[in-house]
Amino acid sequence: MVKLVIFDLDQTLIDTIHRFHEVFNRVLEMFGGVRISWNDFIVAYSSDTLDDYIPKSYDKRVFWREFRRIYSLFIHDLDKPIGGVEDVLKFLKLMGLKIVVCTGRECSREDVVKELQRFNLIQYVDGVYTLMYQDPSEEDVVFCRSGLLKRILDDYGVKVDEVLFVGDYWVDMYSAKKVGLKCVGVLTGYEPADRLMKFGADYIIRSVVELPKIIMDN
Repeated sequence: MVKLVIFDLDQTLIDTIHRFHEVFNRVLEMFGGVRISWNDFIVAYSSDTLDDYIPKSYDKRVFWREFRRIYSLFIHDLDKPIGGVEDVLKFLKLMGLKIVVCTGRECSREDVVKELQRFNLIQYVDGVYTLMYQDPSEEDVVFCRSGLLKRILDDYGVKVDEVLFVGDYWVDMYSAKKVGLKCVGVLTGYEPADRLMKFGADYIIRSVVELPKIIMDN
């Protein structure tokens, strides 16, 4: 029986794809690269080939660490909750489940809390974890959050079979499987279903709107 649901943040709960594009371009310019168009960005984002745009003289891990550190510094005008997400979170709370947000941003908890407040979602969230609080040695793949997921299990005193992880990126699935969690891949992040399944997704859904049925079945 599921007692706790862990959600990724960007493209799972909140649509920040336009912010991602802008931050990526800002960091590209910081590293001596050239800004890319929206269309080129979306193609590379969905095929997971954005690394190809990073200047070869720079360590990609350094690039992405800078990217995720500044991600919370501004809100894009087009940022918004994924459709139906508040209703889903409300439903889960009425079921008595704990809800935790675990993000690949490298920022303070307070930064994420402020954003969740802005989008009227914070009242449903019991905890927030970010990569700022994970030991870098636990990140064997860029954006891997297995260390944070282990910490959440310990902090909430739950077993792996009592937790469901929900995310949109293949590294989300990879992170969950390293810890032994069941995971749900959502298609709101432009990631193809086959890649999510390749890295361990137990379920594929169009968006979090379809999550209650999975919870009820578990």
